Amino acid sequence: MQQAFGLMADYNSALGTAAFKNAELLKKCTHNGLLHGGPHYINYGIKPCVHHTFAHAKPFASILDHWEYLPKIDTSTPLPRVVAYGETYFKELAVSTFGIGDWRGTVSAYDSVYKPTNDVRQATGGTLALLYHNKVGLICTASLAIYKMIEAYNQQPQPGEDIALTPRIETYKDGVWFTSLFDLEATFTSKADNDTIGYEAKVQLKNEEKEVVIETASDFILNYNCSKEKLEISASTNQNIKKPAAFVLPIVSPLGEKVEQLSENIITIEKPNGTVRISANVALMIKETPKDRTFNMVPGLAAVPIIASFQKEKTQVKITIEII
Repeated sequence: MQQAFGLMADYNSALGTAAFKNAELLKKCTHNGLLHGGPHYINYGIKPCVHHTFAHAKPFASILDHWEYLPKIDTSTPLPRVVAYGETYFKELAVSTFGIGDWRGTVSAYDSVYKPTNDVRQATGGTLALLYHNKVGLICTASLAIYKMIEAYNQQPQPGEDIALTPRIETYKDGVWFTSLFDLEATFTSKADNDTIGYEAKVQLKNEEKEVVIETASDFILNYNCSKEKLEISASTNQNIKKPAAFVLPIVSPLGEKVEQLSENIITIEKPNGTVRISANVALMIKETPKDRTFNMVPGLAAVPIIASFQKEKTQVKITIEII
């Protein structure tokens, strides 16, 4: 990024901003002279792979070698997503980005598999692939559905249980994981006005072989509604839920942030500049993990895995995320 965007900053000065901001992120991920593979590696005690350091050092070295050709690079031009602008749909990708108030987000039904031979899945299935708030920073982000060592010499083993960070609906049948993250045929629509931005996604619960779960609810509707005050998530089905099913909402949170269950239906996570409040119409549970967090190697973040389970008599789960 630094080399390509830096050299093109005279065509679009926002490219210079992107190169600069990304360099700042790399600096935050560097400790004792080595670049770590994600923002929470250091906090979580994950040792770095030297590959990250030399791979990212090369473009910086190239910039130094071509210093006389570089245009002015600074952060005077804001990145496009810094400005709240409503909703933008990218048809080729089946991806939508939105911004309202301090909220920024991405919804994805992208149907291409990154590595077909290994079936490596990026964010799809009408998922909320990213949620960010200007006051508290990153709240939700996607990960690989299953972490796989497709570049074994350039990857590190997953520490502990592999739990996806991508928000999702899931169930298990005969020990097999069925989730909206495996639905490459999911679709969504959107609507926006001055006060709210809304999405409705139609998804199915499938296993890694793309088979739809049977003998229990498989078809769900996912709704996301965002206003300046809050983001609301609704997951519902009109089918009978015969196997335990849940909406899983991992909230990005490094070690040290206070997590508190105020009631059966409310959980708060205190961050340096505000508190994330998660409430629901059903009981919320935090999945038990060794450090009260799960860590995912890609994107190198820790999160609090919050589970909102469907009930046979209540086939809709409603979750509200607010910043207080």
